[in-house]
Amino acid sequence: MIVLLTKWARYKAGFEVIHRFCNQCEDAHRTDRRLYSHALHIPGAICWCQAAMDLEPNSLTGICLHEYGHLLAGNREDEVAAEAAADVLLLERFEIKMQYRGRHLLQWVDLGKIIKGFGL
Repeated sequence: MIVLLTKWARYKAGFEVIHRFCNQCEDAHRTDRRLYSHALHIPGAICWCQAAMDLEPNSLTGICLHEYGHLLAGNREDEVAAEAAADVLLLERFEIKMQYRGRHLLQWVDLGKIIKGFGL
């Protein structure tokens, strides 16, 4: 799914994205089990911890899309505003509605709608 989302970012959103594993993500995840990735640490990159690869596909896709929202929205001083801006941008620009589900309230998207939106 990450490969498909990378292609989506290139063609639909108009930017290149690099996905990479990151020691800062590993440290953050050890501190807070809700943190699996971040953006804006390295320009044009989404950094991941290894544990993200064990997430169910709806959450992994939701987190990935949320991080794309951060890349598109740019850096924000206020962390709460930055989190909201990422989700609002996805909804307004691409009609992707982010949900938060599960014990850790992880980002979650309806994969059926996402795949349909990709024209598959």
